[in-house]
Amino acid sequence: MALVKVGVTAPQFTTPIDDLDHFAKRAQHIGLDGIFCFDHLWPTDRPGGPALSGLAILGYLARVTSDIYLGTLVSRIGLLPDEVLVAELVNLANLAPARVLCGLGLGDRASEPERVHLGLDWFPLADRLASLETCARRLIDHDIEVWIGGSSRSVRDISRRLGCSLNLWSPSLDELDTQNSGQDLTWAGPISGPGKSDAHHCARELVDLANRGFSWAVWAWPSSLELVDQTLKLARHAIY
Repeated sequence: MALVKVGVTAPQFTTPIDDLDHFAKRAQHIGLDGIFCFDHLWPTDRPGGPALSGLAILGYLARVTSDIYLGTLVSRIGLLPDEVLVAELVNLANLAPARVLCGLGLGDRASEPERVHLGLDWFPLADRLASLETCARRLIDHDIEVWIGGSSRSVRDISRRLGCSLNLWSPSLDELDTQNSGQDLTWAGPISGPGKSDAHHCARELVDLANRGFSWAVWAWPSSLELVDQTLKLARHAIY
């Protein structure tokens, strides 16, 4: 079985913008398939801390990379007006043709303080679901690949109707059993456990994701690209 495509999240909470060029070139050199950015206003564990804009980073990476996917993980409905969000993502796709993956989602309770900080109204769930589907359709009409992030039945229904991949954040085994419906699944999250900094442990995790049928694994917050490089070499040689 082929290894999943592997991406990493950009170090947007810790790295000066000047270091992104080195990060991007190193990511391409080790054969990563994609670089992804959150749309958080601050680090998830440090409210109010510094964070580089995800769309700004991706626009910069579109200029300094040539053969690696660039993705949002995810762009949340409601942080920007729908028309602005779609226009920004279409512009990104124009900068990196055929290399953009647009993850779209509704956000969750963990991101609620950011919405409150911005003073944004929280529209009824039915309206946000409708916006999610509308934005996804518009992006698909521009030949942009869309992932729908979330695990609720309503979100899964939208992903099925549109034929989009369903992106799951660190799903439990029970969630995987629930989601196993024949549609394309992509995984995102940290590689956890006591061996999270050990390449052999991480390689086993990637191979397990491939065996479970995921098409992508987006590794959030890897400790270094050196660890990712070692992990990919082990996993690609089918040691496990």
